[in-house]
Amino acid sequence: MGRIRTSRDWLATAGPKPRQSVEISFLLSAPGTVVFRVEELSPHCRYVGKFLVRGRSGRNVVRFRGRLRGRALPPGTYRVTAWVRGHRARQIRTTIVVFAGLAGRADIASARLRDTCEGAGAMESTGVGGPMGGVAGVRATLDTTKGRRTHGPLGAALGTLRAAADAVPLVFFAFAALAMLLLGVASMPQPLGTSRAGALLVHHRGTIALAGAGVLITGLVAFIALF
Repeated sequence: MGRIRTSRDWLATAGPKPRQSVEISFLLSAPGTVVFRVEELSPHCRYVGKFLVRGRSGRNVVRFRGRLRGRALPPGTYRVTAWVRGHRARQIRTTIVVFAGLAGRADIASARLRDTCEGAGAMESTGVGGPMGGVAGVRATLDTTKGRRTHGPLGAALGTLRAAADAVPLVFFAFAALAMLLLGVASMPQPLGTSRAGALLVHHRGTIALAGAGVLITGLVAFIALF
Protein backbone atom coordinates (compact mmCIF):
# COMPACT_ATOMS: atom_id res chain seq x y z
CA MET A 1 0.00 0.00 0.00
CA GLY A 2 1.41 3.35 -1.07
CA ARG A 3 1.47 6.62 0.80
CA ILE A 4 -1.88 8.06 1.79
CA ARG A 5 -2.56 11.60 0.57
CA THR A 6 -5.32 14.15 1.13
CA SER A 7 -6.41 16.98 -1.12
CA ARG A 8 -6.37 19.19 2.01
CA ASP A 9 -5.52 18.53 5.63
CA TRP A 10 -8.71 20.15 6.90
CA LEU A 11 -12.41 20.54 6.18
CA ALA A 12 -15.27 22.66 7.47
CA THR A 13 -18.68 21.43 8.59
CA ALA A 14 -20.25 24.68 7.34
CA GLY A 15 -19.55 27.20 4.61
CA PRO A 16 -18.84 26.66 0.89
CA LYS A 17 -19.51 23.11 -0.27
CA PRO A 18 -16.01 22.53 -1.71
CA ARG A 19 -14.56 23.18 1.74
CA GLN A 20 -16.80 20.58 3.41
CA SER A 21 -14.94 17.55 2.12
CA VAL A 22 -11.48 16.25 1.30
CA GLU A 23 -10.27 13.52 -1.00
CA ILE A 24 -8.22 10.69 0.47
CA SER A 25 -6.10 8.87 -2.10
CA PHE A 26 -3.86 5.84 -1.82
CA LEU A 27 -2.08 3.36 -4.09
CA LEU A 28 -2.46 -0.41 -4.15
CA SER A 29 -0.16 -2.82 -5.93
CA ALA A 30 -3.03 -5.32 -6.12
CA PRO A 31 -6.78 -5.27 -5.39
CA GLY A 32 -7.60 -5.61 -1.71
CA THR A 33 -9.65 -4.42 1.22
CA VAL A 34 -8.20 -1.43 3.04
CA VAL A 35 -9.09 -0.76 6.68
CA PHE A 36 -9.30 2.89 7.77
CA ARG A 37 -9.32 3.57 11.52
CA VAL A 38 -10.45 7.04 12.65
CA GLU A 39 -9.38 8.43 16.03
CA GLU A 40 -9.98 11.82 17.55
CA LEU A 41 -6.80 13.36 18.94
CA SER A 42 -8.20 16.69 20.15
CA PRO A 43 -10.06 18.03 22.06
CA HIS A 44 -10.73 14.44 23.23
CA CYS A 45 -8.72 11.24 22.89
CA ARG A 46 -11.13 8.62 21.58
CA TYR A 47 -11.74 6.00 18.97
CA VAL A 48 -14.35 7.11 16.43
CA GLY A 49 -14.73 4.10 14.17
CA LYS A 50 -13.37 2.27 11.16
CA PHE A 51 -14.45 1.76 7.58
CA LEU A 52 -13.48 -0.73 4.91
CA VAL A 53 -12.67 0.28 1.35
CA ARG A 54 -12.59 -2.24 -1.47
CA GLY A 55 -9.68 -0.88 -3.43
CA ARG A 56 -8.42 -1.80 -6.86
CA SER A 57 -4.93 -1.97 -8.27
CA GLY A 58 -3.49 1.49 -8.80
CA ARG A 59 -4.73 4.81 -7.45
CA ASN A 60 -7.90 4.88 -5.35
CA VAL A 61 -9.77 7.96 -4.18
CA VAL A 62 -12.35 8.28 -1.39
CA ARG A 63 -14.15 11.51 -0.58
CA PHE A 64 -14.41 12.17 3.15
CA ARG A 65 -17.13 14.66 4.10
CA GLY A 66 -16.54 14.73 7.84
CA ARG A 67 -19.82 12.92 8.41
CA LEU A 68 -20.34 9.44 9.78
CA ARG A 69 -23.77 7.82 9.71
CA GLY A 70 -25.29 11.12 8.67
CA ARG A 71 -23.84 13.01 11.63
CA ALA A 72 -21.12 15.61 11.35
CA LEU A 73 -17.97 14.96 13.32
CA PRO A 74 -17.42 17.52 16.08
CA PRO A 75 -14.69 20.09 15.40
CA GLY A 76 -11.33 18.62 16.33
CA THR A 77 -8.17 16.92 15.15
CA TYR A 78 -8.50 13.40 13.76
CA ARG A 79 -5.97 10.75 12.84
CA VAL A 80 -6.76 8.34 10.00
CA THR A 81 -4.73 5.13 9.98
CA ALA A 82 -4.94 2.79 7.00
CA TRP A 83 -3.67 -0.71 6.23
CA VAL A 84 -4.49 -3.52 3.84
CA ARG A 85 -6.54 -6.15 5.64
CA GLY A 86 -4.29 -9.01 6.63
CA HIS A 87 -1.21 -6.75 6.68
CA ARG A 88 -1.82 -4.59 9.74
CA ALA A 89 1.89 -4.26 10.50
CA ARG A 90 2.25 -1.98 7.46
CA GLN A 91 0.22 1.08 8.45
CA ILE A 92 0.12 4.57 7.00
CA ARG A 93 -1.39 7.63 8.68
CA THR A 94 -2.62 11.10 7.98
CA THR A 95 -4.18 13.89 10.05
CA ILE A 96 -7.38 15.76 9.18
CA VAL A 97 -8.69 18.74 11.13
CA VAL A 98 -12.43 19.43 11.25
CA PHE A 99 -13.48 23.06 11.77
CA ALA A 100 -16.95 24.49 12.33
CA GLY A 101 -16.20 27.11 9.67
CA LEU A 102 -13.36 28.48 7.59
CA ALA A 103 -9.97 28.71 9.30
CA GLY A 104 -6.70 30.48 8.70
CA ARG A 105 -3.33 28.90 8.09
CA ALA A 106 -2.16 29.55 11.65
CA ASP A 107 -5.26 27.88 13.07
CA ILE A 108 -4.81 24.86 10.82
CA ALA A 109 -1.13 24.45 11.67
CA SER A 110 -1.85 24.77 15.39
CA ALA A 111 -4.73 22.28 15.29
CA ARG A 112 -2.64 19.67 13.46
CA LEU A 113 -0.18 19.60 16.34
CA ARG A 114 -2.78 19.00 19.04
CA ASP A 115 -2.77 15.49 20.44
CA THR A 116 -4.38 14.75 23.80
CA CYS A 117 -3.70 11.02 23.31
CA GLU A 118 0.02 11.37 24.01
CA GLY A 119 0.63 9.77 27.39
CA ALA A 120 -3.07 8.97 27.83
CA GLY A 121 -3.90 5.74 29.64
CA ALA A 122 -6.69 4.68 27.29
CA MET A 123 -8.62 5.91 24.31
CA GLU A 124 -12.33 6.53 24.72
CA SER A 125 -14.65 5.16 22.07
CA THR A 126 -17.68 6.92 20.68
CA GLY A 127 -20.75 5.75 18.84
CA VAL A 128 -20.43 8.22 15.97
CA GLY A 129 -20.11 6.31 12.74
CA GLY A 130 -21.62 5.39 9.41
CA PRO A 131 -21.07 5.04 5.68
CA MET A 132 -18.75 7.37 3.84
CA GLY A 133 -19.16 8.42 0.24
CA GLY A 134 -16.50 7.47 -2.30
CA VAL A 135 -15.50 7.89 -5.96
CA ALA A 136 -13.70 5.77 -8.55
CA GLY A 137 -15.90 2.78 -7.84
CA VAL A 138 -14.69 2.44 -4.25
CA ARG A 139 -17.28 1.18 -1.79
CA ALA A 140 -16.97 1.94 1.92
CA THR A 141 -18.74 0.72 5.02
CA LEU A 142 -18.26 1.77 8.62
CA ASP A 143 -18.14 -0.27 11.80
CA THR A 144 -18.23 1.66 15.06
CA THR A 145 -18.48 0.89 18.75
CA LYS A 146 -19.63 2.65 21.88
CA GLY A 147 -17.81 3.07 25.14
CA ARG A 148 -16.90 5.26 28.10
CA ARG A 149 -13.76 7.09 29.15
CA THR A 150 -11.56 5.14 31.54
CA HIS A 151 -8.79 6.30 33.87
CA GLY A 152 -5.82 4.79 35.69
CA PRO A 153 -4.03 1.45 35.18
CA LEU A 154 -7.23 -0.58 35.37
CA GLY A 155 -8.94 1.79 32.96
CA ALA A 156 -6.01 1.48 30.55
CA ALA A 157 -6.23 -2.31 30.63
CA LEU A 158 -9.99 -2.27 30.13
CA GLY A 159 -9.64 0.23 27.32
CA THR A 160 -7.09 -1.98 25.56
CA LEU A 161 -9.33 -5.04 25.92
CA ARG A 162 -12.36 -3.10 24.68
CA ALA A 163 -10.48 -1.76 21.66
CA ALA A 164 -9.35 -5.31 20.81
CA ALA A 165 -12.91 -6.61 21.11
CA ASP A 166 -14.17 -3.73 18.95
CA ALA A 167 -11.91 -4.84 16.14
CA VAL A 168 -13.27 -8.41 16.11
CA PRO A 169 -16.46 -8.99 14.07
CA LEU A 170 -19.34 -10.67 15.90
CA VAL A 171 -19.16 -13.70 13.62
CA PHE A 172 -15.92 -14.80 15.31
CA PHE A 173 -17.60 -14.72 18.71
CA ALA A 174 -20.37 -16.89 17.23
CA PHE A 175 -17.74 -19.37 15.97
CA ALA A 176 -16.15 -19.52 19.42
CA ALA A 177 -19.50 -19.99 21.17
CA LEU A 178 -20.53 -22.82 18.81
CA ALA A 179 -17.15 -24.54 19.20
CA MET A 180 -17.34 -24.38 23.01
CA LEU A 181 -20.91 -25.73 22.93
CA LEU A 182 -20.00 -28.70 20.78
CA LEU A 183 -16.83 -29.50 22.74
CA GLY A 184 -18.75 -29.13 26.00
CA VAL A 185 -21.40 -31.59 24.87
CA ALA A 186 -18.73 -34.02 23.70
CA SER A 187 -16.96 -33.88 27.07
CA MET A 188 -20.08 -34.57 29.12
CA PRO A 189 -19.85 -37.75 31.25
CA GLN A 190 -21.70 -40.78 29.95
CA PRO A 191 -25.27 -40.58 31.32
CA LEU A 192 -26.70 -43.35 33.39
CA GLY A 193 -29.63 -45.28 32.03
CA THR A 194 -30.60 -46.00 28.47
CA SER A 195 -32.30 -42.80 27.34
CA ARG A 196 -32.26 -42.01 23.66
CA ALA A 197 -30.24 -38.81 24.24
CA GLY A 198 -27.69 -40.75 26.26
CA ALA A 199 -27.36 -43.37 23.55
CA LEU A 200 -26.85 -40.71 20.88
CA LEU A 201 -24.16 -39.03 22.97
CA VAL A 202 -22.32 -42.32 23.49
CA HIS A 203 -22.37 -43.25 19.81
CA HIS A 204 -21.61 -39.80 18.38
CA ARG A 205 -19.27 -38.34 21.01
CA GLY A 206 -16.28 -38.46 18.64
CA THR A 207 -18.22 -36.84 15.80
CA ILE A 208 -19.42 -34.01 18.04
CA ALA A 209 -15.87 -33.41 19.30
CA LEU A 210 -14.50 -33.32 15.75
CA ALA A 211 -17.24 -30.90 14.72
CA GLY A 212 -16.38 -28.59 17.62
CA ALA A 213 -12.67 -28.70 16.81
CA GLY A 214 -13.45 -28.05 13.15
CA VAL A 215 -15.54 -24.98 13.93
CA LEU A 216 -12.81 -23.66 16.23
CA ILE A 217 -10.06 -24.18 13.64
CA THR A 218 -12.19 -22.60 10.89
CA GLY A 219 -12.77 -19.54 13.04
CA LEU A 220 -9.07 -19.20 13.86
CA VAL A 221 -8.04 -19.54 10.19
CA ALA A 222 -10.61 -16.92 9.12
CA PHE A 223 -9.46 -14.56 11.90
CA ILE A 224 -5.79 -14.88 10.86
CA ALA A 225 -6.69 -14.38 7.20
CA LEU A 226 -8.67 -11.21 7.90
CA PHE A 227 -6.37 -9.61 10.47
